[in-house]
Amino acid sequence: VNNIIMDSWECTENGMYEIAYKNTREKFKYRIHSIRDVIKEIACEQPDELCCNELMYYASNNIKLNGASILLYNDLLAEFATEHGDFYILPSSIDEVLFVPAVFVDYDARGLCTMVEDVNETCLEEEKFLSDSVYLFCAETKTLEIITE
Repeated sequence: VNNIIMDSWECTENGMYEIAYKNTREKFKYRIHSIRDVIKEIACEQPDELCCNELMYYASNNIKLNGASILLYNDLLAEFATEHGDFYILPSSIDEVLFVPAVFVDYDARGLCTMVEDVNETCLEEEKFLSDSVYLFCAETKTLEIITE
């Protein structure tokens, strides 16, 4: 929707945001699964214990299209944090993000930024690019902060 259409509908930018937020939540339910479960679903077999664990989670919507929009759902992020504590958000693409509980990151979190940049540069189609930034969701304050290198 561009400004001309928005003006013809006599709607403000905030009004459009509210409508889009409500419609997206109603039509595209979120899903969060461990990476282990995602591999199991795709490969139809049990992943090797050594190569895949429950420490990383795949987050998207039910159609796996433009699913990174779930980052707008602060209540979802807070719910995940209630169960897992502080966690990092790695932008995988416009279709999904990855959640990594902070308790499992035993090295400098800025290394996650390098990892995301490397994957984006070597494995991601340009039109699916979301961000090279990594974010930390704080369970206590329910806020999102960017991790800088």
